[in-house]
Amino acid sequence: MQHAKNRALREEVYRAYLSRASSGDLDNTAIIDQILKLRLEKAKLLGYSNYAEVSMATKMATVEKADELLEKLRSASWAPAVQDIEDLKSFAKKQGAAEADSLTHWDVTFWSERLRESKYDINEEELRPYFSLPKVMDGLFSLAKTLFGIDVVPADGVAPVWNSDVRFYCVKDSSGNPTAYFYFDPYSRPSEKRGGAWMDEVFSRSRVMAQKGSSVRLPVAQMVCNQTPPVGDKPSLMTFREVETVFHEFGHALQHMLTKEDEGLVAGIRNIEWDAVELPSQFMENWCYHRDTLMSIAKHYQTGETLPEDAYKKLLAARTFRAGSLSLRQLKFATVDLELHTKYVPGGTESIYDVDQRVSVKTQVIPPLPEDRFLCSFSHIFAGGYAAGYYSYKWAEVLSADAFSAFEDAGLDDIKAVKETGQRFRNTILALGGGKAPLQRTRAFPRASPQTQRALGCFCLKLVFPLGNENATADTGPWLITLDAPSYLPVMQHAKNRALREEVYRAYLSRASSGDLDNTAIIDQILKLRLEKAKLLGYSNYAEVSMATKMATVEKADELLEKLRSASWAPAVQDIEDLKSFAKNQGAAEADSLTHWDITFWSERLRESKYDINEEELRPYFSLPKVMDGLFRLAKTLFGVDVVPADGVAPVWNSDVRFYCVKDSSGTPTAYFYFDPYSRPSEKRGGAWMDEVFSRSRVMAQKGSSVRLPVAQMVCNQTPPVGDKPSLMTFREVETVFHEFGHALQHMLTKEDEGLVAGIRNIEWDAVELPSQFMENWCYHRDTLMSIAKHYQTGETLPEDVYKKLLAARTFRAGSLSLRQLKFATVDLELHTKYVPGGTESIYDVDQRVSIKTQVIPPLPEDRFLCSFSHIFAGGYAAGYYSYKWAEVLSADAFSAFEDAGLDDIKAVKETGQRFRNTILALGGGKAPLQVFVAFRGREPSPEPLLRHNGLLAASA
Repeated sequence: MQHAKNRALREEVYRAYLSRASSGDLDNTAIIDQILKLRLEKAKLLGYSNYAEVSMATKMATVEKADELLEKLRSASWAPAVQDIEDLKSFAKKQGAAEADSLTHWDVTFWSERLRESKYDINEEELRPYFSLPKVMDGLFSLAKTLFGIDVVPADGVAPVWNSDVRFYCVKDSSGNPTAYFYFDPYSRPSEKRGGAWMDEVFSRSRVMAQKGSSVRLPVAQMVCNQTPPVGDKPSLMTFREVETVFHEFGHALQHMLTKEDEGLVAGIRNIEWDAVELPSQFMENWCYHRDTLMSIAKHYQTGETLPEDAYKKLLAARTFRAGSLSLRQLKFATVDLELHTKYVPGGTESIYDVDQRVSVKTQVIPPLPEDRFLCSFSHIFAGGYAAGYYSYKWAEVLSADAFSAFEDAGLDDIKAVKETGQRFRNTILALGGGKAPLQRTRAFPRASPQTQRALGCFCLKLVFPLGNENATADTGPWLITLDAPSYLPVMQHAKNRALREEVYRAYLSRASSGDLDNTAIIDQILKLRLEKAKLLGYSNYAEVSMATKMATVEKADELLEKLRSASWAPAVQDIEDLKSFAKNQGAAEADSLTHWDITFWSERLRESKYDINEEELRPYFSLPKVMDGLFRLAKTLFGVDVVPADGVAPVWNSDVRFYCVKDSSGTPTAYFYFDPYSRPSEKRGGAWMDEVFSRSRVMAQKGSSVRLPVAQMVCNQTPPVGDKPSLMTFREVETVFHEFGHALQHMLTKEDEGLVAGIRNIEWDAVELPSQFMENWCYHRDTLMSIAKHYQTGETLPEDVYKKLLAARTFRAGSLSLRQLKFATVDLELHTKYVPGGTESIYDVDQRVSIKTQVIPPLPEDRFLCSFSHIFAGGYAAGYYSYKWAEVLSADAFSAFEDAGLDDIKAVKETGQRFRNTILALGGGKAPLQVFVAFRGREPSPEPLLRHNGLLAASA
């Protein structure tokens, strides 16, 4: 379109381009209409008038403001765009073009290019000698100092880099204190990194992750470009577009680095509305056209000569070439996008093409062709995430231009005024990040009447329940019992008052099922839309959509759930009989008629009676150093790796954090990991987790190395040591450390060199827990447990009877607990496979039908647990709840390979461990998990090991 002189060819190509995906089997018209219909339904379901309101609920703009802006810009652009066409006609006529008086769509681009060449004739390559990278960066840093009062100084050697060309800088405030750091990776390495330029965070500013003795962790950014590398004494030389790009990316970096938000999740570039995130970057681009700024960096690298004045004027003039036409083009896209997502009614009297024609008449000087079908390939709004968001291109331009105009108003030649305006920009746009928290709403179930410790037995109310009113006391109440798990579960476990348990249970079961907060219609609509989505994508049901990216299939998941249900039923029946018998022995009046609100209470009493394991009393046997030594020994036995301290090799965020190197049998490092073991309530959340720091990657290897080694982090919340007393653990905490180390092993022992599929990356959701749950099994292996369970003072091994209780408690009420999970998984699959929204069966009919097969005690008719089943309706587990049991099957079957080999046969254990390492741990997300599992086990997964481990196999047989 730019260069073909053959007008007929241009017309043919243009018409073909305009009609993409609009005919035959590839016609997107019906799909687009269905997408718009579903988006409108989603909006109505969420309480909005249209989908644009949904889209903009998380953006800076509103529908009204976006509409108003687009119309203002359209009105301002129209006359200049008309003049653009007249200028083209005049130029074409001077060139003797036959079509000069009748220029149309396929002529505009061609003649625009000819006119641009004639007027500005700027050869980007000829300007390179004036823009050397060192000079550009010096000028950029000088500008940052003027505007924001910061110094950017080299800090090479302070932090490790992934390539010798990578620079490391420290950003200091006016008093010389470091306020941030950033990496700059300037040069092209085609075999190692993608093209283009980008900025990303390494660390966000964070109070929680501050090192000991510091109030905050400073932000670290990375800027990556693809400049031509220097050759000899010739520096890297840039085009003017590349200069703009560097200024642009540095704008993003400044917002990340100069934030004053101390909460990591909203600091810097995080949590900023999509249509506002480009403000600092586009703002910085404006300075490339500021004469003094540009002339300070545009020096010929050999002669020192400044860029000629006429070249600067051409650059400035070219910036506004055909501005009216180019503006209208973007406004057409943005306006048709908003029209389709606000006023258009799918299935109404107006088609999507009628909308497009109506908008085009107002936004195209040359009227649109009647057969224009560009909407069929408008992927930005139908497949690219810009639905009711295309306006954001113009919105961001307006923000950045308006911000720059504040400096123009102050006077660009008035350095004092520029500095004052820059500080205001820094203290607002750059400093405040995304620190506006969304409104959260909670609903509680209050207990108004006073309840004393007699009602809840000996359970310590003041530690669990908040006080119910301003006159309450910590010892006598009243207390507020909510329907959140930390409040609900203790009541069901410990409240002796049966009527209280019933009241709380019925309330819990009926959450979100009445009045304005009744979720029934919403759930039905969600299921309807999911089914429509599945059909639209060519699937029979939504479960097939969900499992398209998972290890299981619908049939395999169904088959597994039924096998486990069948095996669990008889043991679950026996569980109830055991509870009745125990309750009768305790003289309970309800013993013969135990029901839903009795089970948890009497199960807890029976557990205390049979196993009486006080977790706190076991702590002295599980000191953290001993547990970690045993865990590392196990890793050496199983996988042939040595885990050795490497403290001091890498910086840490707290003095308690350890750094380890994982070496293979030859002593060669294969991975590293951080271990942050102790609780710091003011600095990190509770629980335990593993995450990646770096993935294994060939692309990101340092010079002279073939691959970047993986680095993991394991974070726990153990009780810190006190004096000579080490950190002591409960048995559950021991299991947790083994679990998280399983995840870490898969991350660290991968052999995949492509970062996107290495280690824990790209592994199907229902397979990712295999290594972690596999490692948990070793906590119940006698020799492994006894090797770590040594009293920290006496060295005494854990008593044998305690070990046996731990082992037996593992299968306590296994049938009942299994059925509970199977009920959730089965109702999830039923709703996403066989249920027909709007049919003869309601969602509660499905739940009752499933419950009869999965609950020994029949469900209550008024059971409405589905209304609060957030896992599948709001938590990402739609047609995926089965994965809990699926992962248990995989891990148990993997462990059974070691049992089959003989747990006491060290040679066999090592051989099996190597096979596990070379398959499950090594292959990452680069191979389908089923293939990986079969490679390890020699067959597909079997549920029998899980049933055996849970004491259910005999019942199954």
